[in-house]
Amino acid sequence: MRISVEEAEDRLEELVQRAEAGEEILLTLKENVTVRFEPVQRRDIKSRGTVAEG
Repeated sequence: MRISVEEAEDRLEELVQRAEAGEEILLTLKENVTVRFEPVQRRDIKSRGTVAEG
């Protein structure tokens, strides 16, 4: 599924659920794909940190 960042703002929870179910979610900015949502394994969360940690 391709969706603009602007539209995704209002549908974030739905998009996360769809990605967790295995659907490829691509966010676009000015018609260009900029982000792909994909689920992570629980063990990956500790090793990768979070965006807030920088």
